Amino acid sequence: ALRGIRERQPMEYQKISQQIADLEKQLYALKKMMADSIGATGELPDRMDILRCDIADGTYGIDLQCIEEVILMCRLTHVPESHPWDLGILDFHGVQIPVMDAASRMRNERRDTANSDLIVICKGLEEQLFGIAVQKVMDFHSIESSNVERVHGATAHAPYIIGSHNAQDGHFLLLDTIRFFRLSGLAEWST
Repeated sequence: ALRGIRERQPMEYQKISQQIADLEKQLYALKKMMADSIGATGELPDRMDILRCDIADGTYGIDLQCIEEVILMCRLTHVPESHPWDLGILDFHGVQIPVMDAASRMRNERRDTANSDLIVICKGLEEQLFGIAVQKVMDFHSIESSNVERVHGATAHAPYIIGSHNAQDGHFLLLDTIRFFRLSGLAEWST
């Protein structure tokens, strides 16, 4: 049926195809804008379940809703001429996903990963998967958003921080994984 439409009305088909492509671009741009607002003006849910991780010299929380899975560090396919924090490509259940080292990203220098490091597989915009290497997974916390000290107008050196939370056993920062990944420079080539 579609072939017949293409043959009879090629101009109309082209016009509709272009409109669909334009709408898809607009939708993608809107989703990027939504991701940009998280941490600066975006609303947090009333309650968040957080996975606490050691990254570099600090403790960070990642929203469990963003996490697909946590796996042990494994062999990755190296990408030549990449950023210091780009660890390579992981074949995750048949899907090729980029993996970045969070500590290297925060310090802006390459770090040797350890076999004990973990990869937190996260979901981004449009269910895009990416991995963030962390040194240790500590525990889970369920926190009220009213107990999160927001970072309004995220700091220039760490725009991927949503806010901070003081738990009974220590302070940790909440990481906006989508923004963290987008600002890494790896999102442009991942699929």
